[in-house]
Amino acid sequence: MNISAMILSGGKSSRMGQDKASLKWNQTSMIEHLAGELKCDGISEVFISAAHEGDYAKTGLPVVADEHEGIGPLEGIRRGLLYAKEEYLFVCAVDMPFVSGKTALSLTERVCPEYNAYVFREGGRIHPVCAIYHKSVLPVIEMLIRDGNYKISELLDRVQTFYVDLEESGLDKKNLVNVNTPEEYANLVNHPE
Repeated sequence: MNISAMILSGGKSSRMGQDKASLKWNQTSMIEHLAGELKCDGISEVFISAAHEGDYAKTGLPVVADEHEGIGPLEGIRRGLLYAKEEYLFVCAVDMPFVSGKTALSLTERVCPEYNAYVFREGGRIHPVCAIYHKSVLPVIEMLIRDGNYKISELLDRVQTFYVDLEESGLDKKNLVNVNTPEEYANLVNHPE
């Protein structure tokens, strides 16, 4: 089974103070590193979710821009599902430097007809921006947006969601590390393992 993959990069990076996508990681930018990691067998396309047309054009990857401002990741997921050529879309945030094709494909292994969202969970904390969504969730997303409810947790409550405990996935817990502040970025650079 092939899936599409999208890197969520439309955030304001307010806590970081600069665009997280352009932070240096492994001799390239964070966004280019992630894109390279996601290009693997089982993932038929990789594209970027951005706030505005033209953002990240230099990556050479397709970019899907938000239609509605101020909604957050829910809008990025909506636009990605509309754009994706596959029925299933793996979504990851640009500030998750250890995500790879293996991360995405470990969720793909759980795909079955009974569920339409597959989300990592670690120690009770869910990670909805490291997840797989089926196109069937689109009407629910559109309804939430119409109602002014932009919480991804609300989407997960309203669709059939399969939670994958990281501890049982065989993946290292660093797969779900995200970098939000200059201090976290400095720690990442100084302690990459």
